[in-house]
Amino acid sequence: MLISEVIQHIKDYCGGYDMMGDRPIDEATTRDKVLYGNVDQECTGIVTCIWATADVIRQAQELGANLIIPHEALFWNHGDHQDVVAENATFQEKRELLDA
Repeated sequence: MLISEVIQHIKDYCGGYDMMGDRPIDEATTRDKVLYGNVDQECTGIVTCIWATADVIRQAQELGANLIIPHEALFWNHGDHQDVVAENATFQEKRELLDA
C-alpha cells in the first residue's frame, strides 16, 4: 500500500472531520499534512511519536518504517516553514537524516 493510501485510510477513519468532529478537514488550512518525503512509495512501516527527534528517525530506519507521524512540528515551528530554518545546521543534519 502506498503512503498516500495509508494517509487516506486514516482520514477516512476520521470521517474527514476535524478533531472536534463538527467541521470537515480543510486541506488548505490544516497543519496535518505531509511535510517531508514522497507519499507515492510503498509504506514499509509506521512510527508514531510526539516529536520526530533524530533518535526517533534512526529507530524508524532500523525498523524499516518509512512513515513517521509526529504530533508536533517536524522542524520546530508552527506550520513547519522550512525556509525559516534553511540555514540552520541542526535543520540541515535532520533533513539529511530524513533523506537517508
